[in-house]
Amino acid sequence: MIKFLVGKRIPVFCVALLIIFMGFSAYSALPRESMPDIKIPYISVSAYYAGVSAKDMESLITSKIEQELDGMDGIKMISSNSRQGACNITLEFSSSVDVSEALRKTREKVDGIIGSLPADMSGPYYHEASSSDWQPLLSVVLSHPDGIAVIDDSAELMREELKKIKGVLDVEVSGSIEQELAIEIDPAKMEHFSLSMDDIEAVIRNEHVTIPGGVLNSDTLDYSLSVTGEIRDHHYFEELVIQGNQRKVKLKEVANVRLQTAPSSSYARLNGKPAITLTLKKRIGGNTVSSTDEAKALVHRMSPLMPEGTDITITNDSSYGIKIMILDLENSMITSILLVLLVTFIFLGKTNSIFVSLAIPFSMLITFAMVQVLGITLNMYVLFSLILGLGMLVDNGIVIVENIFRHAGMGKNRVQASIDGTKEVSGAIIASTLTTCLAFFPIIYMPGIMGEMLSFLPKTVIILLLASLFVGLTLTPVFCSTFLNISEKTRRKIVEGSGFFTTIQNLYHKLIHLVIKRSYLVALLAVIITASGVFLFVSNGKGSTFFREEDPWSVQIYVEAPIGTPIDITDGYVKQIEQLIPGINMSLKNYTVFTGNGGSHKATINVEFEDFEDRTISGEKSVLAVKEALKNITGAKITVGSSDGGMGGSDISLLLTGEDYSRIGEISESIISILSQYKELKSYDSDYEASKPEYEVEIDREKAAFYGLSTTLIAMTIRQSMNGAAIGKFRQGKDEYDIVMRYTDESRNSLNSLKNLQIIANGKRIPLSSVATIKPMTSVASIKRRDLARAVSISAGFISDVPNKAELTEEILGKIDALKVDLPKGYDISPGSDSDMQQETTSFLGKAFMIALFLILIVLIVQFNSVADPFICLISALLSIGGVFWGFFIFGMQFEILMCGIASISLLGIAINNCIVLVDYTNLLIKQGYSWRDAIPEAGKTRLRPVVLTALTTVLALMPMGLAFSLDFRTFSIQTDSASASMWIAFAWALIFGLSYSTVMTLIFVPSLLAIKHSALERRRNRKELKMILPLVEEEEDLVLNIEKEVNMSFSDPEKVS
Repeated sequence: MIKFLVGKRIPVFCVALLIIFMGFSAYSALPRESMPDIKIPYISVSAYYAGVSAKDMESLITSKIEQELDGMDGIKMISSNSRQGACNITLEFSSSVDVSEALRKTREKVDGIIGSLPADMSGPYYHEASSSDWQPLLSVVLSHPDGIAVIDDSAELMREELKKIKGVLDVEVSGSIEQELAIEIDPAKMEHFSLSMDDIEAVIRNEHVTIPGGVLNSDTLDYSLSVTGEIRDHHYFEELVIQGNQRKVKLKEVANVRLQTAPSSSYARLNGKPAITLTLKKRIGGNTVSSTDEAKALVHRMSPLMPEGTDITITNDSSYGIKIMILDLENSMITSILLVLLVTFIFLGKTNSIFVSLAIPFSMLITFAMVQVLGITLNMYVLFSLILGLGMLVDNGIVIVENIFRHAGMGKNRVQASIDGTKEVSGAIIASTLTTCLAFFPIIYMPGIMGEMLSFLPKTVIILLLASLFVGLTLTPVFCSTFLNISEKTRRKIVEGSGFFTTIQNLYHKLIHLVIKRSYLVALLAVIITASGVFLFVSNGKGSTFFREEDPWSVQIYVEAPIGTPIDITDGYVKQIEQLIPGINMSLKNYTVFTGNGGSHKATINVEFEDFEDRTISGEKSVLAVKEALKNITGAKITVGSSDGGMGGSDISLLLTGEDYSRIGEISESIISILSQYKELKSYDSDYEASKPEYEVEIDREKAAFYGLSTTLIAMTIRQSMNGAAIGKFRQGKDEYDIVMRYTDESRNSLNSLKNLQIIANGKRIPLSSVATIKPMTSVASIKRRDLARAVSISAGFISDVPNKAELTEEILGKIDALKVDLPKGYDISPGSDSDMQQETTSFLGKAFMIALFLILIVLIVQFNSVADPFICLISALLSIGGVFWGFFIFGMQFEILMCGIASISLLGIAINNCIVLVDYTNLLIKQGYSWRDAIPEAGKTRLRPVVLTALTTVLALMPMGLAFSLDFRTFSIQTDSASASMWIAFAWALIFGLSYSTVMTLIFVPSLLAIKHSALERRRNRKELKMILPLVEEEEDLVLNIEKEVNMSFSDPEKVS
């Protein structure tokens, strides 16, 4: 095959040009994202039933749907939240489930029980989750000195234009002014004229309507007829006539009709000023960067059309973080390429380093093309994979070019040298590439959302390495056979090295002879040193954490007043916080307020930090400063959270289950009290919501029946009178408003108004107090469930770099376990969903490690056609894990279970490559006639350069990421930190430590194992030979004895002998 390709150079060069064209085209077209677009295996089912308590929502709707969905194929967990008037059931499926098919089956199952659900509920509604739900594209915040009323219409116009952008799914509005046509009825006047709300509603519905009138047929044309009764001027509603008991009554005689601002359900502010916020939601598969760029350009174009004085601010721009992250990774990648080129230039010379480095651009261009074909975006996982694989790309090139020069040194021309040199090592580099790919392969199947995202790392690395193998076996020998410089000077530099390197080779050659003589001692020392690294880290190291998040971009302040608190009082607490924010020591950029999202008693303040490179205070320190500044605010619950990714979950995650939800809440408060004692925790929270005040209307069914009243009629009258009801739409120009009918404020905002509420039946008016008792009580605000049981979740997170997380976690959990002693029967405290996820991931990493070992072993057995050599390579690779622990112990670094676990699995495949090359060449020399005592040192000396060079290029490629150091090619400056570095530092250093250690093990430990193997084989051969020779020796001894005996007899009796 290689000979054929070398003979067809022109077609190969054409293929190279095609790769360049397709690669660059793919790179320019690939969508840029921070996170990959993945299918998230979550489906939510929601329903609404106005006025119904959380407990009734649970019994009437939530539990019935849960029971029907329980046991569906592939379902992992069912969780739900029932609150007043609404419920939401979330289904989590295993990652292997087709979410679209699961959604179809979910619909079918719920549809099957729709008859047992309340007939007048709204829903059920279904939603298939996606990564696009996590973060909006951006928010456009509009404010004006004269108030938001000035910009309300302009904001709506901008919203409609933004919705037309291809990658935008929807634009949500917060803080805008909502108008309504209010018909507020005076119940006393309504009673005076013997009218009911049903009478008024019927007139409005019958008069405010447009009905098709059929078709008028004529001889020439057919005309459509319509009866237009829809009212266009709201004043005309006042003139509507209603038939009273004695006379006809106009609506204005019993009600106030006005077009007004609807009662505010939310407030929005930017930096303390009232504002309207337009939040852009991303469409699945949309390009975040291009969509946000298009949105910002549209906002810029529309700015002159806004009322004069309008201030427009872009916040939460997700594309900025993506651009910075991609630029950081691109800078690291280019810096790594330059370092790799520098090393190959030093060792191989200017011209010939180019042939070795061919793998870098061509492999990457092939990868870009394949990534585009597979529909993968250019996200942070793909870019880091390119950096990870960068150093390995030149490995094959180094081995091939170095071997081609060796053959050229034998007197062959460059064509023959290219063919023979590539062919000789092709088996070894195929095996080494496959082992590396197989090490990464199990990681593709990591479970959960985290696994879905991280799967892009092994996929990209495998594509990249297979591309480098293709380049190494095709383009490299063709280019070498055409352009390679094989002068004697160059040959000596490649094969023999410089004077300094020759000295190193000679010293190493002598060292290997000593290793061979003390092979058992060297092997034992290697194992002891490796085990010592693990022991020292476990006993005296800085400990471990599951995952280290990146520095937060913003902090979220959640305000929760007592349930039932009016929105204006809740907003008062928010304004207290707003006054404190400018004085907090942090890198503040903007802060936005949303009051009323999730209920009148809730609010969210989003504090956005300065861009990463402009920060004087880290995001994490800013979060702690905010938490400290707000600790003295009373009257409302203040929770501080941060946008640090959250992929690894909480450090402590608990689930409380039991029957009485209020009792579960009491237990959760006890646990929160324990957590509050630890200053090492940056956050802790419970999702339990305290009870809310309410009045219970207890109907006396006997009295109600006497008056001919039903429970439904009473409940519907209360809801319509107190809360109002939308009974139609009023259109004026392009605007559309709800027609809302309700009692006047004075008639519905007091307990007496409720007691005196008139229930009409059979022409009679009966006060509510005559058929019902109204008493104050508290009820649970919301009821959360997990796997059909009532549950409360508690989570807590440590400040990063806390040295004794494991000990603190054990201490905290010990105190919480002590609470279990006094728990009532049927109540339990167990690990939460984050703990389950972490345990599942950790368990998977262990299994993936063993699977990778087994797959690599199979390839090695096929390659070497033996068992001993594969085990030598595997043992050497396993010792590289000791290097990871030594490195983390010496430099005082925390071991991140997720990233270091993946790095350790990857390390198996990377570290084993040099072992394969060394063992393979040793076997080749033995076949050529070398004794094993000469073959091992000679193989080590010959392969010292490629072993050191391949390890060095991989380590140097990872150094910029490990040190968070790179050359910034935007500003042509040195960058010493980056936004994305923190996430990948542990991964990079685990590989750097492990690979550096494994290189030493390969050069020292592998020769000792080879010596042990061959000396054992030699002894076995000697024993076999001895067994074969021994019978012959015994025969010869018998013959000699007989001859001696005959000779002795001849001397004693000569006559007998004669």
